[in-house]
Amino acid sequence: MADYTLADTEVQQIRSYVEAMFGAPVVSIELSGNHYEYAFNNAIEEFSQFINQWAIRSNMANALGLQTDQDFTERWVSQNFEFAKSFARAYSEQLNIGGEVPIYKDYFTLSENKQVYYLPNDITINEIMWQSPPAIARYLIDPNNNPAWVQHEFGWGYMGYSFQYITPLHFTLQLANATEMRHRIYRGDFEYAIRPAPADATRSAPDTTAQTKNAVYIYPPPKEQYNQAHVWYFYKKDSDTNLYSKQGRGEFINNPGTIQYDEIPYSAFNSPAQRWVKKYTLATCKEILGRIRSKFSELPIPDATVTLDGETLVAEAQSEKDKLFEYLKEELEKVDVGNMIEGDAANAENINKQLSYNPMGIYTFGGG
Repeated sequence: MADYTLADTEVQQIRSYVEAMFGAPVVSIELSGNHYEYAFNNAIEEFSQFINQWAIRSNMANALGLQTDQDFTERWVSQNFEFAKSFARAYSEQLNIGGEVPIYKDYFTLSENKQVYYLPNDITINEIMWQSPPAIARYLIDPNNNPAWVQHEFGWGYMGYSFQYITPLHFTLQLANATEMRHRIYRGDFEYAIRPAPADATRSAPDTTAQTKNAVYIYPPPKEQYNQAHVWYFYKKDSDTNLYSKQGRGEFINNPGTIQYDEIPYSAFNSPAQRWVKKYTLATCKEILGRIRSKFSELPIPDATVTLDGETLVAEAQSEKDKLFEYLKEELEKVDVGNMIEGDAANAENINKQLSYNPMGIYTFGGG
């Protein structure tokens, strides 16, 4: 918490402001020096806390996973999109095209007429290896194009294809994926399915362990010519699927309470911020004064009594504090990252709309 005292110029200025607003020296003010100190320091703390909460909310997505010993106070946090990329990494790991989880490869051996093969329980199988030329190298145009089909099957590919087109790259990639899927379904020697098996499933050597999670079913059952053939598969170890869980507790930012945002010093406040602190200090002093005067609601004097305004001051102070926080909330919402981006987009759209109503220039080129 801020530790300004009466010896500081800032507190002296605030004291003069508060006393003047209360009507001193005409009206007696029942506040001591420590009351002004507390009210001023508390206002700084409240403002800093509100700003830091806004900063945490705005930067949480960019701070997740960073070291907890980093101090973000009065610092700009650049947009690194780590939060969004973490989802992309998770999806890419499932597709074996990226991520941070290592991928392993192993094989099981086919046996004649054996349809079910049991793999370890503590792994997640990603794909059974498909041994065929890449589809993109087989048919660059239409897989149903008969001349191209014949050229490939009879080794005439060097003669070229019957049609040539200029196509976008994404079209070629989509066509290759579709062709690959067709070949897997229509031209594969086997099909497979991975599903759990019952614990009491009939086993034969060497499947004597209680592996039931990853049972690979081969359709149709292999014939004699495939006996002892190796079927390769890619997999991930279940113990590797959450690498971050192995990190030490408290080492990385994982929630808003672990981001280091210290109190902002008053010297760093700009003019609007200092004005907010001044008004909040006045409201706090009004609340303190109201509670002091509420101790005795009436004071006897000769031939009369004086009614004090303690409860009124407390109610006014609370209302003023609520309005100050509401004002601060509204102002911070205006500069929220999402709202600013939305505002910029609206401005760009309105500018384009405005320019569309202006006559376009006519440019001519003279002949030489």
